[in-house]
Amino acid sequence: MGIGKAVLLLAILFFGIRFLRTGTERDRRIRLLGAQSDLLNLRLCVLKYRDSKGSLPATLADLLSVRGAAPPTSIVEFDRPREERIVDGWRRPLRFAKDPDGEGFSIRCAGPDGDWDTADDLVEKGRVGEDPKPVFAQFKAHFTEYNALLDEKARLHRPEWWDEFDR
Repeated sequence: MGIGKAVLLLAILFFGIRFLRTGTERDRRIRLLGAQSDLLNLRLCVLKYRDSKGSLPATLADLLSVRGAAPPTSIVEFDRPREERIVDGWRRPLRFAKDPDGEGFSIRCAGPDGDWDTADDLVEKGRVGEDPKPVFAQFKAHFTEYNALLDEKARLHRPEWWDEFDR
């Protein structure tokens, strides 16, 4: 193999690995934003449930029984046991806990590593009576960034002729 071919091969490997790593980082960010958006959405659902029923749900599965408080179907797996139907972006069940005072709650996701109580866990905490507008604004910001990253990823994988039909 000549020096030119060796340099070319090294360049291809170097840039190929950088491309794969960038794609992986983007995919990781997409999953995290999706999971954070889902937790914020669930926080809003719990608050709607409380407004409708007068108390916090015992489990996240209870949200499914109240019109207007049900989470999006993208995070519900009906073929699972009732207590495990609400899942995170990695398709793993979430944890829901009420504070001892009965006024606060937390929704926890085990995060990318799938292990509970580690540094990458995602936790969303809420309180009865909190103003849902800031929560919704936070949800909207996460969801907007999430969708922008999905659009960017889709653009990278479009065939060359894509724009011909979009005119």
